[in-house]
Amino acid sequence: MCAFMDANTIRLLFRPGVSGAVSGSGSLATLKFEVVGEDGDSSFLNLSNGLLVDKDQEFAKCNAIPAVWVNSMVTIENPPAGQTHAVTVYVNNLDDDAIDVYLYIDGNYKKYMSITSNSTGDYGEYEFEEDEKELHSFKIEWFDPGTGEHYEKIIKSYITSEEAVTLYADAHT
Repeated sequence: MCAFMDANTIRLLFRPGVSGAVSGSGSLATLKFEVVGEDGDSSFLNLSNGLLVDKDQEFAKCNAIPAVWVNSMVTIENPPAGQTHAVTVYVNNLDDDAIDVYLYIDGNYKKYMSITSNSTGDYGEYEFEEDEKELHSFKIEWFDPGTGEHYEKIIKSYITSEEAVTLYADAHT
């Protein structure tokens, strides 16, 4: 559900499922905006902390979502050919063990880091040429000493602005 609070504020409400139906890591929602205006117009996109509410809870007693909110500014312009965007990559270790995580972008090895339990590793910035038709692949691989198994997680994204990509190493028991 979308509610216009005033000329510059939109409140988005959605129900991910019945009580207890959503758990684990991953994307809960993706917000996309169509920018309108004249060449050279700029606008800020400010996101405030979301609230996760149990369907049986009162709104006043809800809990804040632990999330990474990326605020940004958008400017309407015809991008020059070959324009690049910096993408910062983070890996969040949700497991109870420290793990060694390898990052691959578009199939190419980029970086290795050891990440302690319940913390986030900053894998740095990577440059991408803007191409709305090219889907980029971000993959992490790790070995979980608690289970003795190898795991991988892949997300795919079109890179059309400066942004952050966060991958989650799931908790395994």
